[in-house]
Amino acid sequence: KMFLKKNRKKKIVVLDIPLYLENKMYKSNDVIIFLKTKRKDVNSRLKKRKNFNQKLLNILRKSQLTLKQKKNKSNYVLMNNFNNAIMKRKVKILKTKILNDRSST
Repeated sequence: KMFLKKNRKKKIVVLDIPLYLENKMYKSNDVIIFLKTKRKDVNSRLKKRKNFNQKLLNILRKSQLTLKQKKNKSNYVLMNNFNNAIMKRKVKILKTKILNDRSST
């Protein structure tokens, strides 16, 4: 709450909140961006983590919406290829699009 209060005059505030849709935290005027990532890439990265636990991962995945449901509830979809330079470019383009879409309504 404090972060949002501090940044309330900003044109855009970006939040990365796990289970945002599952916990119904969103408001009708929120812009939701779905980062699409290949399942094998996600699994590969997760397995490299020091405290990786497959059983816990399976439990967490069961509590989440499906990727298709998340995608359907999103306003925009970005393909994540884990390349920082490309992702920064995509985010910048999307930010401009969102601001333009918001100003035209």
